[in-house]
Amino acid sequence: MSEKKSKKNIINRYLELPSTALSGARIELQSNESALIDCKCTILQYSETEIKINTNSGVVAFFGANLKLDSLTTETACISGQFQKIEFQD
Repeated sequence: MSEKKSKKNIINRYLELPSTALSGARIELQSNESALIDCKCTILQYSETEIKINTNSGVVAFFGANLKLDSLTTETACISGQFQKIEFQD
Protein backbone atom coordinates (compact mmCIF):
# COMPACT_ATOMS: atom_id res chain seq x y z
CA MET A 1 0.00 0.00 0.00
CA SER A 2 1.38 3.39 -0.90
CA GLU A 3 2.12 5.97 1.81
CA LYS A 4 -0.41 8.38 0.29
CA LYS A 5 -3.17 5.77 0.41
CA SER A 6 -2.17 4.78 3.95
CA LYS A 7 -2.46 8.39 5.16
CA LYS A 8 -5.87 8.69 3.53
CA ASN A 9 -7.04 5.53 5.34
CA ILE A 10 -5.84 6.94 8.65
CA ILE A 11 -7.70 10.20 8.05
CA ASN A 12 -10.84 8.31 7.02
CA ARG A 13 -10.62 6.09 10.10
CA TYR A 14 -10.27 9.18 12.28
CA LEU A 15 -13.32 10.79 10.74
CA GLU A 16 -15.35 7.61 11.19
CA LEU A 17 -14.85 7.53 14.97
CA PRO A 18 -18.21 8.07 16.68
CA SER A 19 -18.49 11.48 18.30
CA THR A 20 -20.80 10.66 21.21
CA ALA A 21 -19.41 9.74 24.60
CA LEU A 22 -21.78 6.77 24.85
CA SER A 23 -20.69 5.05 21.66
CA GLY A 24 -17.12 6.16 21.04
CA ALA A 25 -14.15 8.38 21.60
CA ARG A 26 -13.75 12.04 20.73
CA ILE A 27 -10.16 13.09 20.09
CA GLU A 28 -9.02 16.70 19.89
CA LEU A 29 -5.57 17.45 18.50
CA GLN A 30 -3.77 20.73 18.97
CA SER A 31 -1.05 20.81 16.33
CA ASN A 32 1.21 17.79 16.72
CA GLU A 33 1.90 18.54 20.38
CA SER A 34 -1.25 17.88 22.40
CA ALA A 35 -4.21 15.50 22.37
CA LEU A 36 -7.34 15.24 24.48
CA ILE A 37 -9.19 11.93 24.40
CA ASP A 38 -12.74 12.23 25.70
CA CYS A 39 -14.10 8.80 26.64
CA LYS A 40 -13.62 6.01 29.13
CA CYS A 41 -10.08 4.82 28.42
CA THR A 42 -7.36 2.53 29.71
CA ILE A 43 -3.62 2.96 29.24
CA LEU A 44 -2.17 -0.13 27.53
CA GLN A 45 1.40 1.06 26.97
CA TYR A 46 3.32 4.10 28.17
CA SER A 47 6.81 5.34 27.30
CA GLU A 48 8.48 8.52 26.03
CA THR A 49 8.12 7.28 22.44
CA GLU A 50 4.79 5.41 22.46
CA ILE A 51 1.47 5.65 24.29
CA LYS A 52 -1.36 3.20 23.55
CA ILE A 53 -4.84 3.83 24.89
CA ASN A 54 -7.83 1.50 24.74
CA THR A 55 -11.06 3.43 24.06
CA ASN A 56 -14.70 2.52 23.38
CA SER A 57 -13.87 2.77 19.65
CA GLY A 58 -10.66 0.73 19.68
CA VAL A 59 -7.00 1.37 20.42
CA VAL A 60 -5.35 4.72 19.70
CA ALA A 61 -1.53 4.67 19.54
CA PHE A 62 0.58 7.83 19.68
CA PHE A 63 4.20 7.66 18.49
CA GLY A 64 6.78 10.41 18.80
CA ALA A 65 9.28 12.01 21.20
CA ASN A 66 8.97 13.27 24.77
CA LEU A 67 5.45 11.84 25.08
CA LYS A 68 3.81 12.11 28.46
CA LEU A 69 0.43 11.57 30.00
CA ASP A 70 -0.46 14.96 31.48
CA SER A 71 -3.70 13.82 33.11
CA LEU A 72 -5.98 10.81 33.29
CA THR A 73 -9.49 10.70 34.74
CA THR A 74 -12.31 8.21 34.35
CA GLU A 75 -13.50 10.10 31.26
CA THR A 76 -10.49 11.88 29.70
CA ALA A 77 -6.80 11.52 28.96
CA CYS A 78 -4.45 14.36 28.02
CA ILE A 79 -1.23 13.57 26.17
CA SER A 80 1.54 15.93 25.15
CA GLY A 81 4.84 15.68 23.31
CA GLN A 82 5.95 15.74 19.69
CA PHE A 83 3.59 13.43 17.77
CA GLN A 84 5.08 11.83 14.68
CA LYS A 85 2.33 9.30 14.01
CA ILE A 86 -1.11 8.37 15.33
CA GLU A 87 -2.65 4.96 14.59
CA PHE A 88 -6.19 3.71 15.10
CA GLN A 89 -6.72 -0.03 15.63
CA ASP A 90 -9.98 -1.97 16.04
